[in-house]
Amino acid sequence: MKDEIRIAGIDDASFDFSSKEVLVVCAVMRGRNILEGVLSTHVTKDGMDATDRIAEMVNNSKHREQIRVMMLDGITFAGFNIVDIDELYIKTEIPIIAITRKIPDLKSIKNALKNLDEAKKRWEIVKKTGALYEHRVSKGKNPIRFQMRGMSMKIAQDVIEKTIYRASVPEPIRIAHLIATGISRGESTGRV
Repeated sequence: MKDEIRIAGIDDASFDFSSKEVLVVCAVMRGRNILEGVLSTHVTKDGMDATDRIAEMVNNSKHREQIRVMMLDGITFAGFNIVDIDELYIKTEIPIIAITRKIPDLKSIKNALKNLDEAKKRWEIVKKTGALYEHRVSKGKNPIRFQMRGMSMKIAQDVIEKTIYRASVPEPIRIAHLIATGISRGESTGRV
């Protein structure tokens, strides 16, 4: 794999209880440290549109043909607006890596989903996302946990390894986070 492939890092902005829609930012990176573009969309807080909105954002971009991997900061955006990574892969034909810092408490997630519309459908998306893999990055102390679609384990690990640069998360996600929080809070926060 080339060192300077285009990777789309995707994260949502900060939001509060009264928010109806939440900003989602995509940082298009070349390699691990060259920002080539920024995309954005909005998703409904606790809605069911994150998969479609992210697919539209990427597919309608001038960067679309160069993006080789999408990296998501988890599979939940704007509260419990869950991204169906199978569906996102089908709609974009771009391999996906969803990074998760903590092992999810599935029992708590299932209980929280009961308070939302289409709880059963949301839970099915969570379940079908499948196994959570770990990769111990050579530069980091903690393992990176991830789920993937459209690529082999080896390629996913190579992408993660090549994009860890300044933090314990891949650089495309870190940059998307900084942009999203800078817009939503007026100042970016470094903690991803």
